[in-house]
Amino acid sequence: MKPVNIYHCCVQKTGSQWIKAILSDDLVLKKTGLTIHTYHQHLPGKTDPRKLTERTFHQPFPGNCILTPLYMDYNSYMSIPKPACYRTFSIIRDPRDIIVSWYFSVKYSHPLMGKIPQHREILNKVPLDEGLIYCIDYLRDYGLFAAQQSWVSEPGSDPLIKLFRFEELVNPGQQFSKLTDLFSHCHFHLSGDEIKYLMKKYSLEEMQKKAKKNQSGNQGISHYRKGVPGDWQNYFNEKVKSAFVQHLGNLVKELGYRE
Repeated sequence: MKPVNIYHCCVQKTGSQWIKAILSDDLVLKKTGLTIHTYHQHLPGKTDPRKLTERTFHQPFPGNCILTPLYMDYNSYMSIPKPACYRTFSIIRDPRDIIVSWYFSVKYSHPLMGKIPQHREILNKVPLDEGLIYCIDYLRDYGLFAAQQSWVSEPGSDPLIKLFRFEELVNPGQQFSKLTDLFSHCHFHLSGDEIKYLMKKYSLEEMQKKAKKNQSGNQGISHYRKGVPGDWQNYFNEKVKSAFVQHLGNLVKELGYRE
């Protein structure tokens, strides 16, 4: 039976807008008969001010929709009233790369909404390492790291939920098989050629080109940056590494990444 709803759950900086772009493609919508719904676009300021660990939902989302992206932890997701038929996938990423990606996005290219202006002002006043430590503190308090951890530890063997890693989805050697797995889990019947078409159309290189055309005054920093796993090593000095461990302990290992 075809799922009535698809839930794309994640945290920020896990390729959420890239995945949303793929799921929003006319090819996908025509093949599935579903529409896209992004709930926070309907909120004041187009953002949900709650921490990722404090988002609860008492009303169901519209039916026959792909809900993307849903920034939240597992318990918040469980609070959503769901139809009888649905599928859910969650995407996680190395938290160190999330920190670096969030730093550059907030400092240069993220639309000025919510608390972004305040964050940008602070990041523009401090050196890189202090800025990264600020990001660690804020994202921890915001519940981002706890949210990632919840998706690894809490769903168990629920067959309706499938976990994907950002690093595998962007890896040229794994992308086709992982996207195939994702579409199969969602009961999207796309051919191999159709998946390859989407891979080419929404390659990070193409997304970067489009983003740069639509941006100005951001010192050439695209919202779609490298997406390269391990990029954090180019920015974490010993001071930042120490702050990361002090505030987040064994998070990297608990999420299944190499320390």
